[in-house]
Amino acid sequence: ADIQPVKQQDAALYGMLSFGDDNLFGDVRFTGNIGVRYVSTKVRSSGNIGVGTRQSLGIADDFGVRCAQGTNPQTGATVIPGGVCLLGPDGYAALQNFADGSTRYEQVENNYDYILPSLNLKFGLSNDVIVRFAASKVLTRPDNAYIRNYFTAGLDSSGNLTASAGAPDLLPATAWQFDATAEWYFAAVGSLTFNAFYK
Repeated sequence: ADIQPVKQQDAALYGMLSFGDDNLFGDVRFTGNIGVRYVSTKVRSSGNIGVGTRQSLGIADDFGVRCAQGTNPQTGATVIPGGVCLLGPDGYAALQNFADGSTRYEQVENNYDYILPSLNLKFGLSNDVIVRFAASKVLTRPDNAYIRNYFTAGLDSSGNLTASAGAPDLLPATAWQFDATAEWYFAAVGSLTFNAFYK
C-alpha cells in the first residue's frame, strides 16, 4: 500500500521556419523564426486505496474509553475530549466500522495533448542598436509526487480526522511569456541593454 507506481510516456514534434531580410524598411536588418511544438503525454498512476485501520486512526478503543471525560489536575475542571469524540457514540461507531483496513487497487489514466507556438524576432535598427522580441507558450508538468494515486487518513494532535490524497488527473500548468529587449552597443567592449518581460 506504500508503493504507488507512476508511468509516464511523453512524445513531441517540433517544426520551425526561419526567415530574414537585410533591407527591411530601408537599412533595417531583420531575422526571426516561428515554431510550433506538439506534446502528447500518457500518465498511468496506480495504488491501493484504503482508509486504514482503527489502530492507525487511533480509534481502536470503544467510545466510552477513547472519549472518557477527564479532570484538569491544576484547575479541577472537567475536560471533555474533542476531535472524533464530537461525533458522538453512533458516529464514532460508524467511523470504527468504516476503518476496517480494507484496500482496493485503483489505476487512473490521464492523457493530454498541447500545441505550444513560439516566435522570435530580431531587428538591427543600425550597426549599434538591436531590438529583439520573443513570445511563446510554455508548459510545466506536475511533479510525480502530486500525481501518485494514494489516500492517507489519520488524526491530528487534537483528535480531528485528517486526510491527504494524490491527484493523478492533474493537468500541466501552461503560460504565455513575452520578452522584449533593446541593446545599444556604444563601444567595442561596452553595451547598454533594456529588457521587459511578461508571463
